Amino acid sequence: MAEEKPERRLAVAVLRFDDRNRYGENGIPTSVLFSGGALCIVNCKKNTKLNHWAKISVPMGFGEKHEGEEDTEDKHRGELIELWGPIGDYAVELKAYQHHYGIMPCKYPDPSTWGLTPLPAEGALDAPPPPPSTVGAEGALGAVGSDGRVDCSHLGPVTFSVDNSGTRDIDDALSFVFDDADQISSDVVPGMDMSSVNCTIGIHIADVACRIACDSPLFLWAKERAASCYHGGVSEDHSDGGSIPMLPRELAHGEFSLNQGETRPAVSVWLRVEGGQVVSRSLNRTNIVNGTATTYRAFQNIGVEGASEESKCSHLDDFGGPSNGVPGTWDAGMAALARTLLQYLSNETDAEDLVAWSMIEYNRYLGEVLAAGGAAAVGQGLSVGGSMDANAGEGPWGCAVCTYMNTPEALACTMCGTPKSSDDGATSGGGAGGGAGGGSSDAFAFGGMLRVQHVDKTAAVYRPVVLGTEDEAAAMAKAAAVVEVEEAIRKPGPLSGEFRHTSLGLSFYAHCSSPIRRFSDLCNQHALFGTVDTSAFLAQHLPSAGGEGPVALDKAMSSLNWRVSRIAQYHANIDAMELAYKCRNQPMLFKGKVDVSEDGRSLLVYTEKRRVRVPLHDTYFADPIAKHFQDDFEGDVTLELFGVLLGGRTRLRVKVQKITDEALGMADGVANMSLEPNNEARIGNVISGKGEEAVAALSSAPP
Repeated sequence: MAEEKPERRLAVAVLRFDDRNRYGENGIPTSVLFSGGALCIVNCKKNTKLNHWAKISVPMGFGEKHEGEEDTEDKHRGELIELWGPIGDYAVELKAYQHHYGIMPCKYPDPSTWGLTPLPAEGALDAPPPPPSTVGAEGALGAVGSDGRVDCSHLGPVTFSVDNSGTRDIDDALSFVFDDADQISSDVVPGMDMSSVNCTIGIHIADVACRIACDSPLFLWAKERAASCYHGGVSEDHSDGGSIPMLPRELAHGEFSLNQGETRPAVSVWLRVEGGQVVSRSLNRTNIVNGTATTYRAFQNIGVEGASEESKCSHLDDFGGPSNGVPGTWDAGMAALARTLLQYLSNETDAEDLVAWSMIEYNRYLGEVLAAGGAAAVGQGLSVGGSMDANAGEGPWGCAVCTYMNTPEALACTMCGTPKSSDDGATSGGGAGGGAGGGSSDAFAFGGMLRVQHVDKTAAVYRPVVLGTEDEAAAMAKAAAVVEVEEAIRKPGPLSGEFRHTSLGLSFYAHCSSPIRRFSDLCNQHALFGTVDTSAFLAQHLPSAGGEGPVALDKAMSSLNWRVSRIAQYHANIDAMELAYKCRNQPMLFKGKVDVSEDGRSLLVYTEKRRVRVPLHDTYFADPIAKHFQDDFEGDVTLELFGVLLGGRTRLRVKVQKITDEALGMADGVANMSLEPNNEARIGNVISGKGEEAVAALSSAPP
């Protein structure tokens, strides 16, 4: 009888060819990635002195130590599967991270198995849409199709997306319809008082749920992948950057993406702005056209005097151009007005922050809708203003056709004309979620998921919204849905702390704005409109849960949260690694926000992309650096960042000149610190918009 081989698992490792020790003829000492320094022996005949990344297999439980267990050679024997390439090579190191975190391999389902839901036939409208100049303030909506979807394609000239220059999966766009737009000219925009501006802002997100049903193989695939993954590259032109989309590229970059000039289904939230304040919010499924796909830099520089043609993007001078026979409806001046209004509403200035504010508004509102039971149940107390009043009697009612929220006295839907029925309004039932049939009121129904963060600066997690039950979770969700709005400031209601997003200061927050990129958003789109299939979401976990829905739901959410955390770790490592490669040959100067981690072992450096963790544990000045940033440090700081090769990985390290000098007893030298004459190349090598100012200040310091 053959001896049974122990179970093994895949691992990413560095074969240390530079180590003179050999075990047997070709046994190479090997470090397994993120294994706490555990070593194994891998046989490899390659003749080289360069350490190499590789995919290997190791015994299950490798690196674990159990009391009383014998430590044998077999437990440290690895098997080579594939030798990738030398350390210090960006493409090879990227591949190593992708395999370690399960980003790769990625073999998408065969197109023949996608099972996409077809779109309704075009042209099924009750009436032609009005031109932009005649759209009223009620929501800037057009005609309602036979499927209940509102046609907003006429807003194409005033609809635009703002992304990075290399973005191909466009899942959000904005539109602005200003009251009396024909009386607003470009030359008067700079002097306009934003507190007097009235308009309707549309926040449009690609409606992926209408194409991918919960019983589709693509839905299950997206559940396993959880999210798209990105890398920026290290070349000047970012030609080595890229992505691994959650969904097949043909869909993520093509059929689902809000590409310029293409009609796409969307889930739209309308913000009604009057007197410079958001006074109401509403929700529709729509058809939109993204009139202009632009960039953050271009949007930031519209109408800015002195901006270069490259940064201004000259095509935005005719931002959308004349439309529907109304010349000058939307030009660069109107685009500048849109940006200025967003700055006024958000109290932000940077283009990326303005778009982020819009997405937060979107996710915040739909988080409240999910907590209330989804779009089918918003009439139970979700008002046009976006507040939830548990004591609402004859309150605002949601149209069963287009979901628009109407005032209590309206006898027919303001948007589509559908008469109010006895089932509408505060007495309407139903909610998002359901069993295998989707949208049913079973005893156990999954109604989407909220993004919850109890403690600031900690990772947020997904928590389910459970509907149609009287258990503690459901009761809590219903109680937490009672919130009030006072001067656009959200206040938490009873028990809402259980679902609170602390760092954003919101009682409810649901990821809904990136369904092309995140499974949670796709799932929440289904939950919003009552098409989520509980059995499909839980199918993988029901057997191990003994058929118990709540137990399976707990397992499903834990699995999703684990996968999302792994992707977050991947992005954090990739960002730090790419930054380290960029300053591997010469240091970089960074000026910006810096925090210290909770354990004091890392600095958190806020770069343009995201927060990057820089370890301090192997730095001689770790303690004084950590103390410096823990002692209520305020304001920006100038750091010197550099990349080093440690253990096969290209890692980021930091130097704070002031701390170094003080620790060495040379504090007097700090005031006279200057850059060496031969460091002109380093002066131009900065990583933030303020970095040049930091270098200029240092360069002008007296010798």
